[in-house]
Amino acid sequence: MSGTLVKRVRLRLRGTGPFTPAHVAYVFVLTVVSCAWLAALLMSDPRLLTHPLRHHVVAFLTFLTLAVASRMMALPVAGTGSFGLDTSVFVATLLTLGVGPAITIILIATLGRGLFDWIRRSWRGVHWPFSLSLLRLFFGPALTAAILSLLGLVVSPEAFASEMKLQVVHSVGLFLGTTAGLVLPQFTLMVISYRLNGIPWRTLLADVVGPGLLAELAFVPMGFALTFSYRDRDPLTLTAVAVSYVIFTYVFRRMWRNSESLREQARELEVVEEAGRATASTLDIAEIGRRIGTSLLAAIDRAQGVVLTVATSEAGEANHLVRAVDRRDKSNVVLAARWSLHRELGVPSESLPDGDLPVTSPLESPVISLALPGQGGTAPLGWLSVVLRPGTRVIASDRRLCEHLSRQGTIAITNWRLYTLATEDGLTGMFVRRYVEARIREEFERSVRSGGSFCLLMIDVDNLKSINDRHGHAAGDRLLQSVAQGVRASVRGMDVPGRWGGDEFAVLLPEMEIDEGTEVAKRLANEVGLRSFQIGTSIVIPSVSIGIAACPECDPSDPEALIDMADTALYSAKKSTKKGFVVRAPTAQTGTQTQTTVPTAELPYGLQTDVPTRHEVGTSLTEITSAQSGS
Repeated sequence: MSGTLVKRVRLRLRGTGPFTPAHVAYVFVLTVVSCAWLAALLMSDPRLLTHPLRHHVVAFLTFLTLAVASRMMALPVAGTGSFGLDTSVFVATLLTLGVGPAITIILIATLGRGLFDWIRRSWRGVHWPFSLSLLRLFFGPALTAAILSLLGLVVSPEAFASEMKLQVVHSVGLFLGTTAGLVLPQFTLMVISYRLNGIPWRTLLADVVGPGLLAELAFVPMGFALTFSYRDRDPLTLTAVAVSYVIFTYVFRRMWRNSESLREQARELEVVEEAGRATASTLDIAEIGRRIGTSLLAAIDRAQGVVLTVATSEAGEANHLVRAVDRRDKSNVVLAARWSLHRELGVPSESLPDGDLPVTSPLESPVISLALPGQGGTAPLGWLSVVLRPGTRVIASDRRLCEHLSRQGTIAITNWRLYTLATEDGLTGMFVRRYVEARIREEFERSVRSGGSFCLLMIDVDNLKSINDRHGHAAGDRLLQSVAQGVRASVRGMDVPGRWGGDEFAVLLPEMEIDEGTEVAKRLANEVGLRSFQIGTSIVIPSVSIGIAACPECDPSDPEALIDMADTALYSAKKSTKKGFVVRAPTAQTGTQTQTTVPTAELPYGLQTDVPTRHEVGTSLTEITSAQSGS
């Protein structure tokens, strides 16, 4: 799976929320400098904010209402900021009422929106450190007010009024110049802050700079109309222009939100497509769980862990497949998922892995839980649970994404079940004969091309018929399962163990010569002997006979010839009166079979002398059935 999704996981630094230390330091410096400048300005003229208001109360209230309404309809940008279409209102206030009222309106409108965003974040469960939230609250208002106050040193209402009396073109140029003087420094400083937070230049240009500058340019005529309405001292016209400004802002916001919704859906489809490709490229259920979990953790930055629960079926037992941001949280994530499945979806705890555990949640975390339905309304194939961080809330986009990926999980689990049923034996969980034969042919062709070696073990379970006759087929099944466990414990992950049929197993050992294969066979026979179990008053100690052949050492002409050689060697091992025999097929050098008996000391014959007495276990063990004895 590519690392694209993994790179989308947002930076999570303790103490700085979703921001980098460089971004926090930059914002801190700008905020301190801007606040210091504004404080010095107000100390030099304490009446700066209030004096002009006495003569222009109606205009001030109109501009203030317009700025607050525009700012409350601000557009979210870059994940952690917002962009309001109120710059023209600020410029109109500066050029008509003066710098003091303009600063007042800026602070009221932007601080109000900042507090609203803070409260909404807390309600959604997104908690930044208090000092960082306070810093972000004052950053935008202080910076905008400071830039506008610097412009107030150059332009004034008197100068603008005189320009409007002389020539309208000059006043338009002055309005455009003042707007550019506010927008360009503000955008430049804001873009630098976003870039320091790790947002790529391409994203900034496409999502912030381009749309933002065009929007500001589109609202310049409306702002200029406000100044004309003020000049004419016509409250009705001023109110009409203000209402039109709000309506245009609302329409622009709706268009922006529709555009963002389409972008969000495109991102979701991209995540789903990439996850679908990743899960379709494997039939390993553990890998399927890992890839779905990685996709969701990358797409939902508030996720703490993902649990794909596979239900019990003929393909295997129920299982939890867990991915967590912090490995130490895996156990808690599983318990939170179990608790949600039981409480929200009504899944019995007995149907889940570790069904005897109490269904409680140690985390105060919201969980998105979805069932993966089977075909035709059958029992669920499993369940998908996304555990969010404590204190967060489930939002619609997160649930929608989980629903999309749950469909991918349903398809992947269905394919895994079909593949498992087609390639694995239901009793032992080992590969079926057809699969082993196909792998033997592949290894034979590879050996012919590259000259590599591989071995084939043919294994026969001793006295299976006797166990079936004396203790029933359930005991025989248990014997086969014990042998299968011993085989799996003795081979590598790259080896191919399978059930050949009846009481026979086969193991393909890639990239292994016959001497190494013989050692594996001896270790396997010894491991199988350790898998004793009790049936009634009898103890069954398994044993196996093994025939081994190798390519190219045994010089087989084709895969079928290799299988015949290993089968012949097994037949020779079975003719021995002793159990635990390993017989090698003739090689091109020796031309004769080699018999190897696993030494008695390596086999668990001692178990026969360690049988508990009636006094020790409270029951009489009067019989010992051993696959090493011919009885």
